[in-house]
Amino acid sequence: VASGWGTVFAPRFVPALVAATQASHNEASYRHQARAQFVALEHAVRLTPGHVGSDGKSYLLTAGFLPHYPVVLSIGGHRVARLTANSLGAVTYMIVPARLGLGRGAHQVRLQSMLITKSAVLKVG
Repeated sequence: VASGWGTVFAPRFVPALVAATQASHNEASYRHQARAQFVALEHAVRLTPGHVGSDGKSYLLTAGFLPHYPVVLSIGGHRVARLTANSLGAVTYMIVPARLGLGRGAHQVRLQSMLITKSAVLKVG
């Protein structure tokens, strides 16, 4: 590990950090809070509407990605597009089931980037 002030000797630093965290007895609540926020972020994909006819359209909107990084959009396990998160970390896409050959039923919509994978379900029919 390196910093602007020099180097940190990891074998000494990490055990000291772990000991300090355990001594505070607060790590469980922080872990629980972080997990809840992460799970909410993973499922924060808005499909408007979430149920469309085969000739309809659904607008995808989600945020929380690293700004200006690539995001791969897959539907039903098939890569649909490579998007780029905007300066706020958001991506948008217009899903047209007829153009993508999506039949009736539920389709898993998945967005994957460096640090996170998000998902939602689009219902067609």
